[in-house]
Amino acid sequence: MQTSPNSETFSHSAPTPPAPRRRRRSGFFPLISLAALALACLAMLAFALPGCNRRVDPNAPVELRFWYAWSGYEGKFLQSLVDEFNATHPHIHVQGSFYNIGDKLLASIAGGSPPDIVTVWEFMLTTMGESGAFFPLEDYVTSAGLTRDSYLPNLYDYGTYGKHRWGVPSAMNALAIFYNTKLVRDAGLDPAQYPKTMAELAEWAKKLTLYDERGIMRQLGFSPSATPVYFWNFGGNYFDTENKRFTLDDPGCIRAMEWMASVHKSSGIVNVRRFSAGFGKLDSPLHPLAQGKMALREDGQWLIKILAEYAPDLDYGVFPFPPEKAGDTAVTRVDSSFWAIPYASKHPDEAWEFLSWLIAPEQSARFCFALRNIPPLHASVNHPAFAEARKDPRFDFFVREVEEGRARTQPAMPVGQQFQEKLEQGQDVVWGGSITPKAFLENLNMDMNRQLDRETRMLGSGDDL
Repeated sequence: MQTSPNSETFSHSAPTPPAPRRRRRSGFFPLISLAALALACLAMLAFALPGCNRRVDPNAPVELRFWYAWSGYEGKFLQSLVDEFNATHPHIHVQGSFYNIGDKLLASIAGGSPPDIVTVWEFMLTTMGESGAFFPLEDYVTSAGLTRDSYLPNLYDYGTYGKHRWGVPSAMNALAIFYNTKLVRDAGLDPAQYPKTMAELAEWAKKLTLYDERGIMRQLGFSPSATPVYFWNFGGNYFDTENKRFTLDDPGCIRAMEWMASVHKSSGIVNVRRFSAGFGKLDSPLHPLAQGKMALREDGQWLIKILAEYAPDLDYGVFPFPPEKAGDTAVTRVDSSFWAIPYASKHPDEAWEFLSWLIAPEQSARFCFALRNIPPLHASVNHPAFAEARKDPRFDFFVREVEEGRARTQPAMPVGQQFQEKLEQGQDVVWGGSITPKAFLENLNMDMNRQLDRETRMLGSGDDL
């Protein structure tokens, strides 16, 4: 896919760089200890001294390193965009390379030689940014002319915590419920009349769960996982963004957890675990939806591309997560990885020039089309380069969920990964009946607020930023 040298780009005029910030300790980095991240940030400061930014040859192009987290055909397509940028911007040369997000980034920061642009997961961004690992991007974003109206609903503040924007979203993913059309019809259900409430979804799950004459499960109807989607659709709010406190004891969150537990109890959690252990690899012809082993499955729009490759003849569809009560607005979750500029980059202005080109409408539309992800900007989802993806009504359903404001992001928090891990680990205990949903969420709420307080003290108040 080729474009002219005049490919769309945002203004990349550089804002006045902020004064160096006091380095503070960070409370968390995935897979790596607090002490390691603290030392890394201190080491980074030592290397980011005046005079380190001088180039020996003022006529030579600025060399940038870009670490991305896509491999295979996705990585190849992203690299083709990097090559295109290099060909049309002779004063900058970007060297792109794949890396597994994790230890390598911290080691590069500690060694004083991080990449100039890096890909990180959503749950990493806030903690690393607040610890001083990343360059704040709010002035760059403003100078590029990006406003709240530029972004799809609920996405403008995504990547922002407190005063600072620590990254920009790369390519979005949204969630919905996929169904195997044949299995739904075999159960006497009409796919066009999909569940409009959580109670109706529970009834579908029950009718679609089948056993053989020996009582052994041969088809799983539905298996909800403890995600914020259910909290929201039961009217729950699990995090108070204004006061920065977990509110997992919200009555809506408790009702959602009780509903999920009841669905698993109806199917028999032991049966579900035994049956699902035999599922094949999800990105293969053995996907349980394609194999007829699962009738309904919560998943993201990326599954459309997988099924097109491995189960092209499968008749399937998608429908939204229903609300608790008929007539209420249903919502889903949208998330993304992020592109950030490490604070120790010697060329943050040039790094933003590349990044602003990469997230501009045309390039973002082309990249997301290749991945079958959702671009974060209005101009991208409506760009001709993205039009082909939207011709599939199932894929367009996901785009419209975000475009029409029915998708939310997880609130920015310094303990995002701990929260998700504890929720996922605890759900199995709840499904098994060892603790009630209410008691579990109340305990988790106290635990997460203690961790949040600890992380906030370690990161500082933020007033020095």
